[in-house]
Amino acid sequence: MSKMIYIYTALLGVVVNFSVAALTLKEAVQHSVVTSPRVLETVKVCLANEQSYKGAVGGYFPTLDATGAIGYERSENNTTRDRASRLGGSRRRTLLRREVGLEARQMLFDGFSTMNNVSRNRFKLNASAWAVSSEANEHALRVAEAYINVLRQKELVKTARENVKIHKRTYEMISRRSASGVSRNTDAVQAQGRLAQSSSNLKSAEGHLMDAETAFFRVSGMRARRFTTPRVSKKCFPQSEKQALEQAIEYHPGLRAANSDILEALSQHKEANSTMMPHIDLVGGVSYNNNLDGVQGENNDQKVMLEGRWNLLNGGKDIRRRRETAYLAQQSAEIRNNTYREIIENTKLSWIAYKTNSQLIGYFKQHMDSARDTIDAYGKQFQLGQRTLLDLLNAENEYFSSNSIYIKTKYDILLSKYRVLSSMGLINDELKTDLTALGAASVQLDDLTEYPEILDDNYQLHKKLVSKRSKEKYARGNNYQEHGNKIDKKGKNYSREKIQKYHENKHATHSINKPSRMQYKQLGVIKNQDGSGGGVREFGRQRTTIDNPDSRTEPEKSYTIQLLASGNEPAVNKFIRNAGLDGVANYYRAKKKNGDDWFVVTYGKYGSKRAAISAINDLPDKMSIYRPWARTVNSMKYSELVYGNEEEDNFV
Repeated sequence: MSKMIYIYTALLGVVVNFSVAALTLKEAVQHSVVTSPRVLETVKVCLANEQSYKGAVGGYFPTLDATGAIGYERSENNTTRDRASRLGGSRRRTLLRREVGLEARQMLFDGFSTMNNVSRNRFKLNASAWAVSSEANEHALRVAEAYINVLRQKELVKTARENVKIHKRTYEMISRRSASGVSRNTDAVQAQGRLAQSSSNLKSAEGHLMDAETAFFRVSGMRARRFTTPRVSKKCFPQSEKQALEQAIEYHPGLRAANSDILEALSQHKEANSTMMPHIDLVGGVSYNNNLDGVQGENNDQKVMLEGRWNLLNGGKDIRRRRETAYLAQQSAEIRNNTYREIIENTKLSWIAYKTNSQLIGYFKQHMDSARDTIDAYGKQFQLGQRTLLDLLNAENEYFSSNSIYIKTKYDILLSKYRVLSSMGLINDELKTDLTALGAASVQLDDLTEYPEILDDNYQLHKKLVSKRSKEKYARGNNYQEHGNKIDKKGKNYSREKIQKYHENKHATHSINKPSRMQYKQLGVIKNQDGSGGGVREFGRQRTTIDNPDSRTEPEKSYTIQLLASGNEPAVNKFIRNAGLDGVANYYRAKKKNGDDWFVVTYGKYGSKRAAISAINDLPDKMSIYRPWARTVNSMKYSELVYGNEEEDNFV
């Protein structure tokens, strides 16, 4: 009994320590990847394919078969009839027949069936191994999403509790003022209603937190109370969208698995051709027999011989099988092209989400800080009777809303970073996840980053793999090989230097996007990796829109938002007061051509026109009636600043 108590106590201690200790994202991914049923399912498929590959290699080795048989045999042949004519008796003879044999067979030529079968199983194993890596990459992202969502919900619950405290403090203040007769009873009722609303928001946030913790357990199989905010290393994270796309095409395991599937289908197509070729085996064997074919006594044989066979007619099944495998190879290529498009799409969407949220987080933080300062200011003004209770309660709700948006955006940025890494196939590299515990395959796999060619409509395979020289160009998704010369349809040879010189001298003014008919004729159309019709690329010329620093445009001028323009100065002052823009907006006086005064109200300073337009979209709906628009700060230099600070350099 004491031993069982000791064991239960130890287990309880482990559970308590696991629940109390902080769980990092790296630990969660490491544990869940090697225990996930979905990942282990792909591992089992890979192990099965490994055995299939090793079994296919056995086709090169000789086979040894042992045979044996015993039983009665009734025979009637020339031997039994001759015996009956000489000795008399029946022309049929029944004897106890016994056979024992041993045969060795070595394949010498089978139409390359064994060789192609080994290649097919190797590429199949290669694809399944990369599928394990791809599933581990996707599962790591699922764990990261669930982990970050728990962190997000925890902070939202904390914000909701703070909101309840703020509303509770306001309600207690209003209750005391109402009891003393300073405030009306309706104020206390209104404050109580807002307190109930904040309490319901807290309960809702706590419910979302429990949902997030349940979802995390579903994908990771782990429970923990404490989570730590992860950080993404700058060394692993790409610096631009172009770099992210290049690394996604080069490293993503899903694309490598798709390339292996194409090579597997091509090997299967070659294997189908073996049925149209002769098969030759070297056969050796011995047999020890007794009472064969009605002849009493031993009948022993030893043989070593070449055995050949060649199927000449099979009802057209072999031809149909060859065409079937050709279409299967083309299907694998289209699957690869679709995988390529999906990877490009996921990478672009993840990068756009990361950049967009990174640009918005500054605005949301400014909004949150302003809302917090507004609560303090409105609280003091309410005590002095300069603000109504509704103003104070609305300010508190605005702070809660802005704080919630800021928290969600903050974790959206973190999540989008991991999505970018996952779309590149590098999330486990960033988290340093050890995948060797999966033990997917014990053989050395091929790191297929080249793109195999596919069969054309005539079932002809022109190139099995692209050359190593063009590996980098294939990694960028361009489906062409790098050659020193370019030959047009008429057979005329154009060297690369000749083409470059031709365009520099005679067609320097032509645009790459709109080439002339001569350019189309000499250069041809290069197809993209996704199979869509490509554009025309000039050999030996750089794309200055990306790589040439001299082609970069100057930074945009700073912009501001014009909120109102009017010739009525009292109306402009009233607008500023009612909108709460005192000390915030700039107020200018300009002159019309007829000499009349013209008053302009501007707000904010932005580093680009896009940022200014985005800020206009975030303005209150009531501002839309004034039709605010973005204008350069430099356009106001001839106007007189009545009040404000036009020298402020704090760009939004």
